[in-house]
Amino acid sequence: MRQVKNKRKIISQGELDGACFIYALANSFLSLTGKKPTQSKWDKAIDALQFKEDFLKGNVGTERCFKEEVDMRLISENFLKGLSKQTKHEFSVAYHDQITRSDEMTPLIDKDSVILFCIDEEHWVVGSSYCEDLKTLNIACSFQYIENSCYFEKIDSTFDRPYNAYTRRVNLNCKGTVFSIALK
Repeated sequence: MRQVKNKRKIISQGELDGACFIYALANSFLSLTGKKPTQSKWDKAIDALQFKEDFLKGNVGTERCFKEEVDMRLISENFLKGLSKQTKHEFSVAYHDQITRSDEMTPLIDKDSVILFCIDEEHWVVGSSYCEDLKTLNIACSFQYIENSCYFEKIDSTFDRPYNAYTRRVNLNCKGTVFSIALK
């Protein structure tokens, strides 16, 4: 038996699909409610998705939404509604088409809201909190576990939300892909 060091060869969930958008929505739900979606609720949310097959194709994901001007706000609300069936949680989703910088995003994050955005036009994440002192935007990213051999999760002290990445980058190249998600 030969052991390969520091080079993962086994394919992991998320590597070949375009599902980062729906995982970011699930992480938004987790950040705002403190609850991980159950399998049953995940299945209901998937059933509510328009173009669900697109999220299984790595080169598609949310591409159709941009090309055909599909209402991603409505897709997000329906998915979150599926995750929150039989709970008291209701969500509102707002689109912020002019935001491009992390310092423009942090005012949208508070105890009842997070932001969902796409970095460099290819990967959706959740801005769950921020650290004013360090000028960092804390991120919940569904791909970090796969991407990093030294995986970590921390809980932010302001909103008590988990995050597994952060950025000090000011320009995140995310114009047209920023949504705020809030508990009603």
